[in-house]
Amino acid sequence: KDQPAAFIEDAVAIVGGLLIVAAVA
Repeated sequence: KDQPAAFIEDAVAIVGGLLIVAAVA
């Protein structure tokens, strides 16, 4: 299962979560 798209989606989700946490903090 080497799908770059899935990796990108995971990376976006992680970065998005960090941005949300940073915005709330």
